[in-house]
Amino acid sequence: MALPLLVANLRQELPVALDPQQHHPEAVDEIVPLVSLGFALPTLGQVAALWFIPFAGWYVDQPLQPSETARMLLTAIPAAVLSLKAVMRQELQTRGLSMDLLQLVYINGEWLYRFEKVLAPEGLVVLAVLLYARVVGALRLNPLRPRRGGPCLFGAFPSGHLPQRPETPGSAFRSRSPAIGCAPPAHP
Repeated sequence: MALPLLVANLRQELPVALDPQQHHPEAVDEIVPLVSLGFALPTLGQVAALWFIPFAGWYVDQPLQPSETARMLLTAIPAAVLSLKAVMRQELQTRGLSMDLLQLVYINGEWLYRFEKVLAPEGLVVLAVLLYARVVGALRLNPLRPRRGGPCLFGAFPSGHLPQRPETPGSAFRSRSPAIGCAPPAHP
């Protein structure tokens, strides 16, 4: 029910915000198939709900390693389109976690469902805005460049440990900081 309204609003607002001179009037026609395709893919809400699995492992003192979490997400995200609860059941079993943890999914089912349904349209909007902006030339990617002040920061903390902040806020921390004497980074 919200999908036609979402598409209509995107078709109305994106050209005004990102292509005011109407250099690419045909780009607005791409929003409908893009949102429809995005709706069929795993949504941001489903991906976020899958973070329950690492939480469940942590909860029972069997935390997943980062590589295990990455593998879990790679296998679970495509399957989450069909049934999120079935994927959670499968991942709990695959990770050797107790099936009793599935009760947490059922208890929090309403919250997970609402969380997923709220994030899904937001993910579609972000996808549509980014791709539309790219098509009309309003999106320019600027890679991060290393700053020239970096060596000064390394010289300030040669041991690799950052100094501790004092308990009371004030200027005592800033005045004792060895980084004060560093010149600001020069911009090209």
